[in-house]
Amino acid sequence: MKPKISNIVFYVFTKYFLFYILIMFLGKNYGLIKIGSLKNPVDWIFYFYIFLSLPVAYLMTLGSPLYFTFRIKSKFYFTFTLAGIFIAEYFIYTALASPGNLSNGIFNAIIGLTLLLIFFYKSMPFSSEQVKK
Repeated sequence: MKPKISNIVFYVFTKYFLFYILIMFLGKNYGLIKIGSLKNPVDWIFYFYIFLSLPVAYLMTLGSPLYFTFRIKSKFYFTFTLAGIFIAEYFIYTALASPGNLSNGIFNAIIGLTLLLIFFYKSMPFSSEQVKK
């Protein structure tokens, strides 16, 4: 994928979707995936708030830096900036969503880095595609 805004948004929502699934399995808490238990509009609003708040917060704070990181041609600066984004995300996530369980931030970073490599490897300055250019 090319690092367009729409692909960055797709990456973030995919990352958090997979992260939520992992957290549900690790905690053996499947209550959020029981959509049949949503009976009134307040339940639906709460459901969407739970699932959308972190991806939207990520996009508002770190979406632009991630997008512009792919404009960096230097391998060192690219890696340094990307590491800074992941470190910032770890601290933001653990402060806002999981202050009691710091390992969730590590799981989030692992999923994020894995998907980033899967989705955008060809656009990174150290990929064989970019070296040929």
